[in-house]
Amino acid sequence: MRAVAEALGVERWSTDLEKCLANSEDEIYFDAQKTLQRSDALRKAIAAGKHVYCEKPTATNLETALELVRLARAAGSGTASSRTSSFCRE
Repeated sequence: MRAVAEALGVERWSTDLEKCLANSEDEIYFDAQKTLQRSDALRKAIAAGKHVYCEKPTATNLETALELVRLARAAGSGTASSRTSSFCRE
């Protein structure tokens, strides 16, 4: 991560999810990790009041994917998935 950040001129970055979710300056959570790990991180980001953008698939099954959408809508979180034109903001 350090090498990529330096190559792109990114001054502020972290691999500490809890720290980033606690930072009020970070409004959007982008998730590109393995699908099996994604739903837990998305739940944490939504609970922290972040807007979320993630790679597809959002979850490993329809039930979990729908749960995440419901959580995001209830929290007023904007959500989007890559390679789609959909964006939900309630």
